[in-house]
Amino acid sequence: MNPYNDPILTKSRQVKHCPPHFVKVVISPGEKERTFNLVDDSRNIEEQVIRDWLHQNIEHRFFLGRDADVDKSFFVEALIAAFENPRDATLFSLTLDSLV
Repeated sequence: MNPYNDPILTKSRQVKHCPPHFVKVVISPGEKERTFNLVDDSRNIEEQVIRDWLHQNIEHRFFLGRDADVDKSFFVEALIAAFENPRDATLFSLTLDSLV
């Protein structure tokens, strides 16, 4: 294990995988007909703005990334933010409209 990638040693609050106990907030719901394009510049800019806001305003661990869910036997992909502390999820939910 590379010690530079360890979140405890680097003091990074962003985790790479969403633990099941985190509270999820859907940022951009996916559509059945469309999948997210990872090279879309507007989405990358949106994610960077959200990531910067999270680092500045959230004190506990968080996840920002893609998540898939089953909706009526279809896989739907969405951009989500997930939070270890439910208070952080509430703060983010209230601020989300001004960020996107």
